[in-house]
Amino acid sequence: MGSMNFPDPNVTPEYKDWVWDGEKWVKDCPASGGGSGGGSGGGSVEAIASGTLATGDAVIVNADGTVSVVEETGGEFSPSEVFYSGNSGDISSTYDSASNKVIVAYSDADQSYRGTAVIGTVSGDSISFGAPVVFNSGNSTYISLTYDPVAGKVVVAYRGYNNSDYGAVRVGTVSGDSITFGSPVNFGAGDSRFISSTYDSVSNKVVVAYSEYASGYQGQAVVGTVSGDTITFGVAKEFCIGGASNTSSTYDPEANKVVIVYQDSGNSDYGTAIVGTVSGNSITFDTPVVFNSGKSEDISSAYDSASNKVIIAYKDSANLRYGTAIAGTVSGDSITFGSSKVFNSGNSDNISSTYDPASNKVIVAYRDVGNSSYGTAVAVTVSGDSIRFGSPEVFNGGSVAYTSSTYDPVASKVVITYQDSGSPQECRAVLKSRAITNLTESNYIGTSSADYADGETAIIQTIGSVSKDQSGLTAGLGYYVQPDGSLGTSGDVFAGTAISPTSLIVKG
Repeated sequence: MGSMNFPDPNVTPEYKDWVWDGEKWVKDCPASGGGSGGGSGGGSVEAIASGTLATGDAVIVNADGTVSVVEETGGEFSPSEVFYSGNSGDISSTYDSASNKVIVAYSDADQSYRGTAVIGTVSGDSISFGAPVVFNSGNSTYISLTYDPVAGKVVVAYRGYNNSDYGAVRVGTVSGDSITFGSPVNFGAGDSRFISSTYDSVSNKVVVAYSEYASGYQGQAVVGTVSGDTITFGVAKEFCIGGASNTSSTYDPEANKVVIVYQDSGNSDYGTAIVGTVSGNSITFDTPVVFNSGKSEDISSAYDSASNKVIIAYKDSANLRYGTAIAGTVSGDSITFGSSKVFNSGNSDNISSTYDPASNKVIVAYRDVGNSSYGTAVAVTVSGDSIRFGSPEVFNGGSVAYTSSTYDPVASKVVITYQDSGSPQECRAVLKSRAITNLTESNYIGTSSADYADGETAIIQTIGSVSKDQSGLTAGLGYYVQPDGSLGTSGDVFAGTAISPTSLIVKG
Protein backbone atom coordinates (compact mmCIF):
# COMPACT_ATOMS: atom_id res chain seq x y z
CA MET A 1 0.00 0.00 0.00
CA GLY A 2 1.22 3.49 -0.79
CA SER A 3 1.52 6.53 1.43
CA MET A 4 -0.88 9.46 1.49
CA ASN A 5 2.06 11.89 1.74
CA PHE A 6 2.13 14.05 -1.40
CA PRO A 7 3.62 17.37 -2.52
CA ASP A 8 1.66 20.43 -1.41
CA PRO A 9 -0.22 21.63 -4.55
CA ASN A 10 0.11 25.20 -3.30
CA VAL A 11 3.89 24.78 -3.59
CA THR A 12 3.89 22.40 -6.56
CA PRO A 13 0.88 23.47 -8.71
CA GLU A 14 1.27 20.62 -11.24
CA TYR A 15 -0.03 18.20 -8.57
CA LYS A 16 -3.27 20.06 -7.81
CA ASP A 17 -5.42 17.66 -9.84
CA TRP A 18 -4.13 14.44 -8.22
CA VAL A 19 -6.27 12.49 -5.72
CA TRP A 20 -5.81 9.51 -3.40
CA ASP A 21 -7.91 6.51 -4.55
CA GLY A 22 -7.43 4.51 -1.36
CA GLU A 23 -4.31 2.72 -2.60
CA LYS A 24 -2.30 5.27 -4.57
CA TRP A 25 -2.29 8.81 -5.95
CA VAL A 26 -3.90 9.14 -9.40
CA LYS A 27 -4.53 11.93 -11.87
CA ASP A 28 -8.01 13.37 -11.34
CA CYS A 29 -10.31 13.07 -14.37
CA PRO A 30 -13.96 14.09 -14.84
CA ALA A 31 -16.52 11.38 -14.19
CA SER A 32 -18.14 9.87 -17.26
CA GLY A 33 -21.26 11.75 -18.24
CA GLY A 34 -19.99 15.02 -16.85
CA GLY A 35 -21.95 16.81 -14.17
CA SER A 36 -21.29 20.21 -12.66
CA GLY A 37 -18.09 19.49 -10.79
CA GLY A 38 -19.50 17.24 -8.08
CA GLY A 39 -16.80 14.61 -8.38
CA SER A 40 -14.15 12.92 -10.42
CA GLY A 41 -12.51 9.63 -11.32
CA GLY A 42 -13.95 6.19 -10.71
CA GLY A 43 -17.33 5.06 -11.89
CA SER A 44 -20.69 6.67 -12.42
CA VAL A 45 -24.20 5.70 -13.48
CA GLU A 46 -27.08 7.58 -15.04
CA ALA A 47 -30.57 7.31 -13.58
CA ILE A 48 -33.78 9.32 -13.36
CA ALA A 49 -34.02 11.44 -10.22
CA SER A 50 -37.05 10.82 -8.04
CA GLY A 51 -37.23 14.07 -6.14
CA THR A 52 -34.51 16.71 -6.15
CA LEU A 53 -30.83 15.90 -5.63
CA ALA A 54 -28.09 18.30 -4.52
CA THR A 55 -24.41 18.01 -5.33
CA GLY A 56 -22.71 15.60 -2.94
CA ASP A 57 -25.95 14.13 -1.57
CA ALA A 58 -25.90 10.46 -0.56
CA VAL A 59 -28.14 8.61 -3.00
CA ILE A 60 -30.11 5.35 -2.99
CA VAL A 61 -31.54 3.37 -5.89
CA ASN A 62 -35.27 2.68 -5.69
CA ALA A 63 -37.11 -0.49 -6.66
CA ASP A 64 -38.16 1.09 -9.99
CA GLY A 65 -34.58 2.03 -10.89
CA THR A 66 -34.90 5.72 -10.09
CA VAL A 67 -32.61 7.37 -7.55
CA SER A 68 -33.42 9.49 -4.48
CA VAL A 69 -31.59 11.35 -1.77
CA VAL A 70 -31.17 9.54 1.56
CA GLU A 71 -33.60 11.11 4.02
CA GLU A 72 -35.73 10.57 7.10
CA THR A 73 -39.40 11.40 7.32
CA GLY A 74 -41.53 11.77 10.42
CA GLY A 75 -40.02 11.92 13.87
CA GLU A 76 -41.51 15.29 14.73
CA PHE A 77 -42.77 16.38 18.13
CA SER A 78 -46.47 16.98 18.55
CA PRO A 79 -47.82 20.18 20.11
CA SER A 80 -47.65 19.83 23.89
CA GLU A 81 -50.68 19.02 26.02
CA VAL A 82 -51.19 20.15 29.62
CA PHE A 83 -51.85 17.42 32.18
CA TYR A 84 -51.75 19.74 35.19
CA SER A 85 -52.18 23.52 35.18
CA GLY A 86 -49.84 24.14 38.06
CA ASN A 87 -46.41 23.60 39.53
CA SER A 88 -45.08 20.11 40.19
CA GLY A 89 -42.02 18.07 41.01
CA ASP A 90 -40.66 14.53 40.69
CA ILE A 91 -42.56 13.52 37.56
CA SER A 92 -42.49 9.84 36.56
CA SER A 93 -44.28 7.98 33.78
CA THR A 94 -44.93 4.45 32.56
CA TYR A 95 -47.15 2.59 30.09
CA ASP A 96 -49.99 0.24 31.03
CA SER A 97 -50.29 -2.44 28.32
CA ALA A 98 -53.59 -3.81 29.66
CA SER A 99 -55.43 -0.52 29.25
CA ASN A 100 -53.20 1.01 26.54
CA LYS A 101 -52.76 4.09 28.69
CA VAL A 102 -49.86 6.28 29.77
CA ILE A 103 -49.70 6.87 33.52
CA VAL A 104 -48.02 9.99 34.92
CA ALA A 105 -47.33 10.49 38.62
CA TYR A 106 -46.07 13.72 40.15
CA SER A 107 -45.69 15.73 43.31
CA ASP A 108 -48.31 18.52 43.29
CA ALA A 109 -46.35 21.57 44.48
CA ASP A 110 -49.50 23.69 44.61
CA GLN A 111 -51.20 21.23 46.98
CA SER A 112 -48.54 20.61 49.65
CA TYR A 113 -46.63 18.31 47.26
CA ARG A 114 -49.21 15.56 47.55
CA GLY A 115 -48.67 12.51 45.35
CA THR A 116 -50.94 12.61 42.31
CA ALA A 117 -51.47 10.49 39.22
CA VAL A 118 -53.18 11.13 35.91
CA ILE A 119 -54.08 8.86 32.98
CA GLY A 120 -53.15 9.77 29.41
CA THR A 121 -54.61 8.40 26.17
CA VAL A 122 -52.63 8.71 22.96
CA SER A 123 -54.66 9.11 19.79
CA GLY A 124 -52.85 9.91 16.57
CA ASP A 125 -50.50 12.79 17.25
CA SER A 126 -52.11 14.00 20.45
CA ILE A 127 -52.57 12.89 24.04
CA SER A 128 -55.48 13.66 26.36
CA PHE A 129 -55.68 13.26 30.13
CA GLY A 130 -58.28 12.29 32.69
CA ALA A 131 -58.85 13.91 36.07
CA PRO A 132 -55.98 13.79 38.60
CA VAL A 133 -56.15 11.17 41.37
CA VAL A 134 -54.34 11.58 44.71
CA PHE A 135 -52.37 8.50 45.80
CA ASN A 136 -50.75 10.10 48.88
CA SER A 137 -52.20 13.13 50.64
CA GLY A 138 -48.87 14.13 52.18
CA ASN A 139 -45.60 15.42 50.76
CA SER A 140 -44.44 12.85 48.19
CA THR A 141 -40.96 12.89 46.65
CA TYR A 142 -38.60 10.61 44.70
CA ILE A 143 -41.57 9.21 42.80
CA SER A 144 -40.94 6.23 40.52
CA LEU A 145 -43.46 4.34 38.38
CA THR A 146 -43.20 0.89 36.87
CA TYR A 147 -45.70 -1.56 35.42
CA ASP A 148 -46.34 -5.23 36.19
CA PRO A 149 -47.82 -6.70 32.97
CA VAL A 150 -48.61 -10.10 34.51
CA ALA A 151 -50.69 -8.57 37.30
CA GLY A 152 -51.88 -5.78 34.99
CA LYS A 153 -51.05 -3.20 37.65
CA VAL A 154 -49.24 0.10 37.93
CA VAL A 155 -46.77 0.32 40.82
CA VAL A 156 -45.90 3.74 42.25
CA ALA A 157 -42.99 3.98 44.71
CA TYR A 158 -42.34 7.18 46.66
CA ARG A 159 -41.04 8.75 49.85
CA GLY A 160 -43.92 9.82 52.09
CA TYR A 161 -43.30 12.75 54.40
CA ASN A 162 -46.54 11.92 56.27
CA ASN A 163 -45.19 8.40 56.75
CA SER A 164 -41.98 9.27 58.65
CA ASP A 165 -40.29 9.64 55.24
CA TYR A 166 -40.53 5.89 54.73
CA GLY A 167 -40.36 4.49 51.24
CA ALA A 168 -43.75 3.14 50.26
CA VAL A 169 -45.54 1.55 47.32
CA ARG A 170 -49.13 1.64 46.21
CA VAL A 171 -50.56 -0.62 43.53
CA GLY A 172 -52.81 1.07 40.99
CA THR A 173 -55.54 -0.29 38.72
CA VAL A 174 -56.40 1.69 35.59
CA SER A 175 -60.00 1.84 34.42
CA GLY A 176 -60.89 4.13 31.56
CA ASP A 177 -59.35 7.54 32.21
CA SER A 178 -58.89 7.03 35.94
CA ILE A 179 -56.91 4.95 38.41
CA THR A 180 -57.58 3.53 41.87
CA PHE A 181 -54.94 2.56 44.43
CA GLY A 182 -54.61 -0.07 47.11
CA SER A 183 -53.25 0.68 50.58
CA PRO A 184 -49.63 1.84 50.96
CA VAL A 185 -47.00 -0.78 51.79
CA ASN A 186 -43.66 0.28 53.23
CA PHE A 187 -40.49 -1.09 51.65
CA GLY A 188 -37.90 0.89 53.63
CA ALA A 189 -37.21 0.86 57.37
CA GLY A 190 -36.70 4.61 57.45
CA ASP A 191 -36.12 7.71 55.33
CA SER A 192 -35.78 6.45 51.74
CA ARG A 193 -34.50 8.63 48.89
CA PHE A 194 -33.35 8.39 45.26
CA ILE A 195 -36.00 5.76 44.54
CA SER A 196 -35.97 3.90 41.22
CA SER A 197 -38.04 0.88 40.22
CA THR A 198 -38.08 -1.65 37.41
CA TYR A 199 -39.83 -4.90 36.51
CA ASP A 200 -38.14 -8.30 36.15
CA SER A 201 -40.16 -10.06 33.44
CA VAL A 202 -38.68 -13.54 34.05
CA SER A 203 -39.31 -13.70 37.79
CA ASN A 204 -42.43 -11.48 37.52
CA LYS A 205 -41.16 -9.25 40.31
CA VAL A 206 -40.90 -5.53 40.93
CA VAL A 207 -37.47 -4.36 42.08
CA VAL A 208 -37.18 -1.08 43.97
CA ALA A 209 -33.75 0.50 44.49
CA TYR A 210 -33.28 3.35 46.96
CA SER A 211 -30.89 5.10 49.32
CA GLU A 212 -31.30 4.71 53.08
CA TYR A 213 -30.70 8.14 54.56
CA ALA A 214 -30.04 7.01 58.14
CA SER A 215 -27.13 4.81 57.06
CA GLY A 216 -25.40 7.50 55.03
CA TYR A 217 -27.34 6.92 51.80
CA GLN A 218 -26.48 3.25 51.71
CA GLY A 219 -27.84 1.74 48.49
CA GLN A 220 -30.55 -0.87 49.05
CA ALA A 221 -32.83 -2.89 46.80
CA VAL A 222 -35.93 -4.87 47.60
CA VAL A 223 -38.01 -7.36 45.59
CA GLY A 224 -41.79 -7.08 45.54
CA THR A 225 -44.59 -9.40 44.43
CA VAL A 226 -47.85 -7.86 43.28
CA SER A 227 -51.08 -9.65 44.14
CA GLY A 228 -54.39 -7.95 43.56
CA ASP A 229 -54.11 -4.34 44.72
CA THR A 230 -51.26 -4.91 47.15
CA ILE A 231 -47.58 -5.89 47.15
CA THR A 232 -45.37 -7.90 49.50
CA PHE A 233 -41.63 -7.40 49.85
CA GLY A 234 -38.69 -9.58 50.69
CA VAL A 235 -35.70 -8.47 52.77
CA ALA A 236 -33.76 -5.46 51.50
CA LYS A 237 -30.28 -6.16 50.10
CA GLU A 238 -27.41 -3.73 50.09
CA PHE A 239 -25.75 -2.83 46.77
CA CYS A 240 -23.67 0.20 47.81
CA ILE A 241 -22.12 0.87 51.24
CA GLY A 242 -20.54 4.24 50.58
CA GLY A 243 -23.64 6.11 49.50
CA ALA A 244 -25.79 5.92 46.36
CA SER A 245 -27.61 8.83 44.75
CA ASN A 246 -29.04 9.72 41.33
CA THR A 247 -30.11 6.08 41.10
CA SER A 248 -31.64 4.55 37.98
CA SER A 249 -32.59 0.92 37.40
CA THR A 250 -33.52 -1.09 34.35
CA TYR A 251 -33.96 -4.73 33.39
CA ASP A 252 -32.03 -6.72 30.79
CA PRO A 253 -34.35 -9.55 29.65
CA GLU A 254 -31.68 -11.14 27.44
CA ALA A 255 -29.35 -11.64 30.41
CA ASN A 256 -32.23 -11.92 32.92
CA LYS A 257 -30.58 -9.33 35.16
CA VAL A 258 -31.48 -6.10 36.91
CA VAL A 259 -28.97 -3.29 36.35
CA ILE A 260 -28.76 -0.47 38.90
CA VAL A 261 -26.70 2.59 38.03
CA TYR A 262 -25.87 5.32 40.51
CA GLN A 263 -23.52 8.04 41.70
CA ASP A 264 -21.21 6.44 44.27
CA SER A 265 -20.43 9.09 46.89
CA GLY A 266 -18.13 6.63 48.65
CA ASN A 267 -15.96 6.45 45.54
CA SER A 268 -15.45 10.07 44.48
CA ASP A 269 -19.00 10.30 43.08
CA TYR A 270 -18.04 8.04 40.18
CA GLY A 271 -20.75 6.74 37.90
CA THR A 272 -21.19 3.09 38.83
CA ALA A 273 -23.29 0.11 37.72
CA ILE A 274 -24.06 -3.14 39.45
CA VAL A 275 -25.83 -6.26 38.21
CA GLY A 276 -28.49 -7.94 40.33
CA THR A 277 -30.04 -11.41 40.09
CA VAL A 278 -33.56 -11.97 41.41
CA SER A 279 -34.43 -15.30 43.00
CA GLY A 280 -37.75 -15.64 44.72
CA ASN A 281 -38.26 -12.57 46.91
CA SER A 282 -34.56 -11.77 47.14
CA ILE A 283 -31.85 -10.21 45.00
CA THR A 284 -28.09 -10.73 45.01
CA PHE A 285 -25.43 -8.46 43.57
CA ASP A 286 -22.03 -8.91 41.98
CA THR A 287 -19.10 -6.47 42.08
CA PRO A 288 -19.86 -2.86 41.11
CA VAL A 289 -18.31 -1.54 37.87
CA VAL A 290 -17.37 2.10 37.25
CA PHE A 291 -18.65 3.47 33.94
CA ASN A 292 -17.37 7.03 34.47
CA SER A 293 -14.34 7.92 36.59
CA GLY A 294 -15.71 11.32 37.46
CA LYS A 295 -18.66 12.90 39.21
CA SER A 296 -21.80 11.59 37.48
CA GLU A 297 -25.23 13.11 38.09
CA ASP A 298 -28.75 13.07 36.65
CA ILE A 299 -28.30 9.44 35.64
CA SER A 300 -30.86 7.64 33.50
CA SER A 301 -30.80 4.15 31.98
CA ALA A 302 -32.74 2.21 29.36
CA TYR A 303 -32.42 -1.21 27.75
CA ASP A 304 -31.92 -1.37 23.98
CA SER A 305 -33.43 -4.68 22.84
CA ALA A 306 -32.01 -4.44 19.30
CA SER A 307 -28.41 -4.38 20.51
CA ASN A 308 -28.96 -6.09 23.89
CA LYS A 309 -27.23 -3.16 25.58
CA VAL A 310 -27.99 -1.01 28.59
CA ILE A 311 -27.68 2.66 27.62
CA ILE A 312 -26.73 5.05 30.41
CA ALA A 313 -27.13 8.79 29.94
CA TYR A 314 -25.74 11.18 32.54
CA LYS A 315 -24.32 14.59 33.32
CA ASP A 316 -20.55 14.30 33.43
CA SER A 317 -19.75 16.93 36.05
CA ALA A 318 -16.04 16.12 35.69
CA ASN A 319 -16.26 17.18 32.03
CA LEU A 320 -17.95 20.60 32.11
CA ARG A 321 -21.31 18.94 32.95
CA TYR A 322 -21.66 17.71 29.39
CA GLY A 323 -24.49 15.35 28.54
CA THR A 324 -22.86 11.97 27.96
CA ALA A 325 -23.92 8.42 27.16
CA ILE A 326 -22.33 4.99 27.25
CA ALA A 327 -23.42 1.45 26.29
CA GLY A 328 -23.03 -1.48 28.67
CA THR A 329 -23.15 -5.22 27.97
CA VAL A 330 -24.29 -7.61 30.68
CA SER A 331 -22.51 -10.95 30.73
CA GLY A 332 -23.08 -13.34 33.57
CA ASP A 333 -23.18 -11.33 36.78
CA SER A 334 -21.19 -8.34 35.52
CA ILE A 335 -21.29 -5.55 32.96
CA THR A 336 -18.68 -4.12 30.60
CA PHE A 337 -18.72 -0.79 28.82
CA GLY A 338 -17.65 0.69 25.51
CA SER A 339 -16.41 4.25 25.17
CA SER A 340 -18.54 7.13 26.38
CA LYS A 341 -19.62 9.87 23.96
CA VAL A 342 -20.92 13.39 24.49
CA PHE A 343 -24.43 14.05 23.17
CA ASN A 344 -24.55 17.68 24.31
CA SER A 345 -21.44 19.85 24.71
CA GLY A 346 -23.02 21.91 27.45
CA ASN A 347 -24.56 21.68 30.89
CA SER A 348 -27.23 18.98 30.71
CA ASP A 349 -29.51 17.89 33.53
CA ASN A 350 -32.99 16.52 34.26
CA ILE A 351 -32.08 13.58 32.02
CA SER A 352 -34.54 10.81 31.24
CA SER A 353 -34.50 8.07 28.64
CA THR A 354 -36.66 5.38 27.08
CA TYR A 355 -36.29 2.86 24.28
CA ASP A 356 -38.20 3.18 21.02
CA PRO A 357 -38.36 -0.34 19.49
CA ALA A 358 -39.94 0.95 16.29
CA SER A 359 -36.80 2.89 15.39
CA ASN A 360 -34.32 0.84 17.48
CA LYS A 361 -33.19 3.98 19.25
CA VAL A 362 -33.02 5.21 22.83
CA ILE A 363 -34.52 8.68 23.14
CA VAL A 364 -32.78 10.84 25.74
CA ALA A 365 -34.66 13.91 26.96
CA TYR A 366 -32.86 16.60 28.96
CA ARG A 367 -32.72 20.23 29.96
CA ASP A 368 -30.12 22.03 27.85
CA VAL A 369 -28.89 24.62 30.33
CA GLY A 370 -26.57 26.10 27.72
CA ASN A 371 -29.55 26.79 25.47
CA SER A 372 -31.83 28.71 27.85
CA SER A 373 -32.68 25.43 29.64
CA TYR A 374 -34.88 24.36 26.73
CA GLY A 375 -36.37 20.89 26.75
CA THR A 376 -34.33 18.90 24.23
CA ALA A 377 -34.14 15.32 23.04
CA VAL A 378 -31.60 13.29 21.12
CA ALA A 379 -31.80 9.81 19.59
CA VAL A 380 -29.10 7.28 20.49
CA THR A 381 -28.27 4.46 18.09
CA VAL A 382 -26.09 1.53 19.15
CA SER A 383 -23.69 -0.27 16.83
CA GLY A 384 -21.59 -2.91 18.58
CA ASP A 385 -20.09 -1.23 21.62
CA SER A 386 -20.25 2.16 19.94
CA ILE A 387 -23.03 4.72 20.04
CA ARG A 388 -23.93 7.62 17.80
CA PHE A 389 -26.43 10.45 18.10
CA GLY A 390 -28.96 12.14 15.90
CA SER A 391 -29.36 15.88 15.81
CA PRO A 392 -30.72 17.38 19.05
CA GLU A 393 -34.35 18.53 18.81
CA VAL A 394 -36.07 21.07 21.02
CA PHE A 395 -39.43 19.86 22.31
CA ASN A 396 -40.13 22.86 24.55
CA GLY A 397 -38.86 26.34 23.70
CA GLY A 398 -38.56 27.33 27.33
CA SER A 399 -37.06 26.10 30.58
CA VAL A 400 -38.10 22.61 31.70
CA ALA A 401 -37.61 20.43 34.76
CA TYR A 402 -38.47 16.90 35.98
CA THR A 403 -38.44 15.24 32.56
CA SER A 404 -39.71 11.68 32.30
CA SER A 405 -40.08 9.43 29.26
CA THR A 406 -41.99 6.30 28.34
CA TYR A 407 -43.07 4.53 25.16
CA ASP A 408 -46.55 3.72 23.87
CA PRO A 409 -46.15 0.65 21.60
CA VAL A 410 -49.70 0.74 20.26
CA ALA A 411 -49.40 4.33 19.07
CA SER A 412 -45.67 3.92 18.28
CA LYS A 413 -44.96 7.14 20.15
CA VAL A 414 -42.42 8.24 22.73
CA VAL A 415 -44.16 10.28 25.44
CA ILE A 416 -42.07 12.92 27.22
CA THR A 417 -43.59 14.54 30.31
CA TYR A 418 -42.09 17.56 32.06
CA GLN A 419 -42.60 20.69 34.11
CA ASP A 420 -42.71 23.78 31.91
CA SER A 421 -40.96 26.33 34.12
CA GLY A 422 -42.23 29.31 32.15
CA SER A 423 -45.10 31.56 33.09
CA PRO A 424 -47.50 30.11 33.93
CA GLN A 425 -45.83 26.97 35.21
CA GLU A 426 -47.62 23.95 33.80
CA CYS A 427 -47.05 20.23 33.50
CA ARG A 428 -47.00 19.12 29.89
CA ALA A 429 -46.54 16.12 27.63
CA VAL A 430 -45.30 15.86 24.06
CA LEU A 431 -45.29 12.93 21.64
CA LYS A 432 -42.49 11.97 19.30
CA SER A 433 -43.22 9.70 16.36
CA ARG A 434 -40.50 7.50 14.97
CA ALA A 435 -38.44 8.76 12.08
CA ILE A 436 -38.42 6.50 9.01
CA THR A 437 -35.43 6.38 6.68
CA ASN A 438 -35.36 5.17 3.09
CA LEU A 439 -31.78 3.91 3.57
CA THR A 440 -31.07 0.19 3.83
CA GLU A 441 -27.81 -1.72 4.06
CA SER A 442 -27.96 -2.49 0.32
CA ASN A 443 -29.58 0.43 -1.56
CA TYR A 444 -26.89 3.11 -1.14
CA ILE A 445 -25.03 3.53 -4.47
CA GLY A 446 -23.05 6.76 -4.18
CA THR A 447 -23.34 10.54 -4.31
CA SER A 448 -24.94 13.00 -6.69
CA SER A 449 -22.46 14.67 -9.08
CA ALA A 450 -24.58 17.82 -9.47
CA ASP A 451 -27.92 19.46 -8.67
CA TYR A 452 -30.84 17.69 -10.35
CA ALA A 453 -34.56 18.36 -10.47
CA ASP A 454 -37.22 15.70 -10.14
CA GLY A 455 -37.38 13.66 -13.36
CA GLU A 456 -33.99 14.74 -14.71
CA THR A 457 -31.32 12.27 -15.74
CA ALA A 458 -28.80 12.34 -12.90
CA ILE A 459 -25.19 11.22 -12.88
CA ILE A 460 -24.38 9.37 -9.68
CA GLN A 461 -20.78 8.89 -8.58
CA THR A 462 -20.30 5.26 -7.65
CA ILE A 463 -17.48 3.15 -6.25
CA GLY A 464 -14.00 4.55 -6.74
CA SER A 465 -15.05 8.06 -7.74
CA VAL A 466 -14.21 11.10 -5.63
CA SER A 467 -17.07 13.21 -4.28
CA LYS A 468 -15.67 16.71 -3.78
CA ASP A 469 -18.65 18.55 -2.34
CA GLN A 470 -18.58 17.33 1.24
CA SER A 471 -17.61 19.35 4.32
CA GLY A 472 -16.09 18.84 7.74
CA LEU A 473 -14.41 15.51 6.95
CA THR A 474 -11.10 14.28 8.37
CA ALA A 475 -8.69 12.76 5.87
CA GLY A 476 -8.02 9.08 6.48
CA LEU A 477 -11.26 8.39 8.34
CA GLY A 478 -14.04 6.14 7.06
CA TYR A 479 -17.54 7.64 6.95
CA TYR A 480 -20.98 6.06 7.07
CA VAL A 481 -24.27 7.25 5.66
CA GLN A 482 -26.63 8.25 8.47
CA PRO A 483 -30.41 7.67 8.28
CA ASP A 484 -30.96 11.37 7.50
CA GLY A 485 -28.37 11.38 4.69
CA SER A 486 -25.54 13.03 6.61
CA LEU A 487 -22.16 11.40 7.13
CA GLY A 488 -20.81 10.10 10.43
CA THR A 489 -17.88 8.02 11.60
CA SER A 490 -20.04 5.06 12.67
CA GLY A 491 -23.06 3.32 11.26
CA ASP A 492 -24.24 0.40 9.16
CA VAL A 493 -23.82 1.72 5.61
CA PHE A 494 -20.24 2.59 4.61
CA ALA A 495 -20.07 5.73 2.46
CA GLY A 496 -16.34 5.93 1.79
CA THR A 497 -12.98 7.22 2.96
CA ALA A 498 -12.18 10.91 3.30
CA ILE A 499 -9.05 12.22 1.56
CA SER A 500 -9.59 15.85 2.55
CA PRO A 501 -12.14 17.93 4.51
CA THR A 502 -14.28 18.15 1.33
CA SER A 503 -13.49 14.98 -0.62
CA LEU A 504 -14.68 11.41 -0.17
CA ILE A 505 -13.74 8.26 -2.12
CA VAL A 506 -17.10 6.64 -2.76
CA LYS A 507 -17.43 3.02 -1.67
CA GLY A 508 -21.08 2.43 -2.53
